[in-house]
Amino acid sequence: MINKYKLISCPEVLRLPVMSALVLNGLLPASGTYAAEVSVGALEEVVVTAQRREERLSEVPMSISAFTGTDMQLASINDTQGLSMKVPGLVYPASDNFAMPYIRGVGMAFAANGLEVPIATYIDDVYIQQQTGSIAQLVDLERVQVLKGPQGTLYGRNATGGAIVVNTMDPTEELEGYVRLGYGRFDSLRSEGVLNVPLSDTVSARVALQLFDRREGYIENVFTGNDLGEDKRVTARAKVAWRPSEATEVIGSFERFRGDDTINAHAHGEVSVCTGCAAYGVTPPSGFYEVFQDHETQTQSDADLSILRISHDFGNLEFYSVTSYREYVFSGEFDQDFTSAPLFVYSTRNESETIEQEFRLTSSFEGALNFAAGVFYEKDSTDAPAFLRGDAFGALVPGAEKIESKLDAAAVFGEIYYDLSDNWKFTLGGRYNRDDRSLEIRNNPDGVLVFGVEAFKLEDTFTDFTPRVVLAYNNDDVNLYASYNEGFKSGGYNSAVFTPPEALTSEKIKSYEIGGKFGLLDNRMRLNTSVFFYTYDDMQVTFYDPLTSALILRNAADSESVGVDFDLTWAATESLTIGFGGQYLDAEFKSFPNGSIYVPAPGALVPEEADLSGEPLPNAPEWSGFISADYIHPIGNGLELALGIVANYTDEYDFMPGAGGPLQLDRQESMTRVNATASIGSPDQGWSVMLWVENLTDKEYYNNRLATGFGDQLTMALPRMYGASVEWRF
Repeated sequence: MINKYKLISCPEVLRLPVMSALVLNGLLPASGTYAAEVSVGALEEVVVTAQRREERLSEVPMSISAFTGTDMQLASINDTQGLSMKVPGLVYPASDNFAMPYIRGVGMAFAANGLEVPIATYIDDVYIQQQTGSIAQLVDLERVQVLKGPQGTLYGRNATGGAIVVNTMDPTEELEGYVRLGYGRFDSLRSEGVLNVPLSDTVSARVALQLFDRREGYIENVFTGNDLGEDKRVTARAKVAWRPSEATEVIGSFERFRGDDTINAHAHGEVSVCTGCAAYGVTPPSGFYEVFQDHETQTQSDADLSILRISHDFGNLEFYSVTSYREYVFSGEFDQDFTSAPLFVYSTRNESETIEQEFRLTSSFEGALNFAAGVFYEKDSTDAPAFLRGDAFGALVPGAEKIESKLDAAAVFGEIYYDLSDNWKFTLGGRYNRDDRSLEIRNNPDGVLVFGVEAFKLEDTFTDFTPRVVLAYNNDDVNLYASYNEGFKSGGYNSAVFTPPEALTSEKIKSYEIGGKFGLLDNRMRLNTSVFFYTYDDMQVTFYDPLTSALILRNAADSESVGVDFDLTWAATESLTIGFGGQYLDAEFKSFPNGSIYVPAPGALVPEEADLSGEPLPNAPEWSGFISADYIHPIGNGLELALGIVANYTDEYDFMPGAGGPLQLDRQESMTRVNATASIGSPDQGWSVMLWVENLTDKEYYNNRLATGFGDQLTMALPRMYGASVEWRF
């Protein structure tokens, strides 16, 4: 049985060509389970855990986008970065393996070790500490949720802008599985397999394996003649579940990820400010996917994640524990002048260990009063020595043999829910956070010569309390709510430095939101909408340090944001589901007198301080959204055909404050992207064949663009990708 439910939304409708909504978007049996069968024409509800308990999406008084594994496969979305196709207001730049998600204009570019981005990523209830390596592969997915706005209580670990919550499939009591094989452009192979096995009446196991190998690059290095952009990723996961009774569940899991790629090859944009070009008399190529680097960028990522989850239902109280240990290693060398000139290469090796423990207690009393409460602890240690070399440093190779960041974090959190009547509910919550941070650096002998410092150690503590207040009215068909939330992201130290940095001040955001969720036309149409206003104090903003070629943070005083978003899903017929949604956002710095920009000089960009008050926040397009449609219909002989689309529109936005300076280099122009799939298969026999295409219109756009002391750095997104896959389920 194919799932009739999809969350389908669209951007500002007048800006999207509606006719583009009728290209192919197929239904392939997903790695997740299908939703329960419902009455003809009705929309099936997605279950979410945004309040740390399973609830229907329409019941939760906050703005959420939620998708099943089926939804992701239908839209040809394979990782969390691809979620921007289906979530208005989510902009997800990435460069050099740094994940940089922004929600409603809240996010952060490059946060070095010891600092975190304000969009928290969770995998199976485990917070992912490092910005590198946090683009999650959606393998054997149950659901993914995008929680919009500050999560000051239950998901409050450095989540001033929101959270991306990924839940993978747990073992079931059935013998089941699937095998999927695919091939695509640039000699890309993708294979995936899942096997679920009951081992006894109380024990079951589930294993998942995904192999992806793009063996041809889409970027041409005209200096060496090589193609760059190859990408090899292996994800393997094993879970064992023990359910000795209906009340108790113990699940242990281990996930291993290995990645090896050259996807972060950078082109040079504006020729007039190219330092390497001026100094060495070279000229960059003009093609969008052409680079001319003497040093070909390579990165490797290895991550091992072990998780133990224990839950027990006492009847009206549920206890939950999640314990995790994660090891992560990232290494890479980067041509920081982006030219064939032997001017500047940056190399690093990041090794981190993270331990987390969370305990929660959730009530389900029959009376008017209920609660959710818990404690959280995290211990993280990361060492990322870094070295600089090239003609810019002569015969020296300055660097740090040790750049160690440590974190001890603890939090106590809880929410109280009180039913004022059958329809009215009041929520009061809060979270107290304490972060103890330290930074220790030891420079090598060349680093001592260049930077004048041999070694130093810094320590500081950051604390805060963040409340949440919600008043909600719910009569099943209508859910109206008004909320006040605060978010906190602790201060800390820039670690991509070689001299003692000043401690960053903690940032604080206050959010006011009014929203509604409406079930219409006998549940054949669903409308979710919200209006929000943010005030942001001591916002941490990224800028480029010309001395070390590193991106570091500074506090940017204050900003304000106001916006409205919505999504609507309509089951127009039994076979046709259409929908659209969008977001309008006005987000700007109210006070940023000490902003950093780059101004042009002959053959160079020169840093300069500027007042950026009134400038838009980075990665905050004024209009964004998507439109989608799917048509699912039997065609006889037990076969089913599915056609559809997801098309995303995003207004222009700046990657960095002030678009990098008067040349406005750090800017992405407005764009429309389209993903499409088509499938035919037999639900009864368990086989299907899919054709898919991503970036159907072959739009040329950037994953990131950055004005630097060596010129205009471009990170190009993938061109049109297409392929086919076959799947067999049992």
